[in-house]
Amino acid sequence: MKTTGSTFTEISGKQLAKMKIHIPTFQEQQKIGKFFKKLDDSIATHEKELELLQEIKKGFLQKMFV
Repeated sequence: MKTTGSTFTEISGKQLAKMKIHIPTFQEQQKIGKFFKKLDDSIATHEKELELLQEIKKGFLQKMFV
């Protein structure tokens, strides 16, 4: 690897060809995909819950000052 007048390191084709790249098996890829799907679903659920709670808070604040 070398740097040539830039802020990032360059990898030559020869160096890349020599590198061993480990690719998960199809089964492992499926497990990883399922994990991230569950994570995304959980995040979406919590975001919806947060929005609902923010609306409830907004309603209470409006009632306090009316």
